[in-house]
Amino acid sequence: MSRIARSSLTRLDLSGGGGGRTMEYILAGSLALIIVGSITVAVWTSLGGGSRGNAAAGQMMYKCDKCGEEYALDPAELGDPEQMEMYGDMGMLPRDCPKCGAEKSAYLMVKCPECGKYYVPDSHRHMAEARMNPNAPLPPEHTRDICPHCNTDRIQWYREHRRKR
Repeated sequence: MSRIARSSLTRLDLSGGGGGRTMEYILAGSLALIIVGSITVAVWTSLGGGSRGNAAAGQMMYKCDKCGEEYALDPAELGDPEQMEMYGDMGMLPRDCPKCGAEKSAYLMVKCPECGKYYVPDSHRHMAEARMNPNAPLPPEHTRDICPHCNTDRIQWYREHRRKR
């Protein structure tokens, strides 16, 4: 080892007291920012932060077949929870449109998992008709749930993308 390298090694102070209190404050502040940022991101994502289309968290989207109006409802606006439990899928039943006033013309929409746009699947119309009119014709045997915006088969998409157990 050369004399220059040996002298610089002997002068190296490894005692840890090089920065004083200022360095401790900077490190503590950085650590606090990292912790607060991590908590913020965790809460934001767990509460469904980000874009959800037209519906806020927990709301259900409806579209009127008569006027084309799309609107969101809170589950509490759908009716009595006991009645919903007794009759099952009350959200599937068509609702009166708040814009044009047409009776039982607004159907529950679903969000396409591929493009993120909302649409009314044919299966919702068939189920609603069957519930409202027991003499209604039976729906086609193989009714598919296809997004009109991107042509994604919603049921097939979920089959392919579900988590393997």
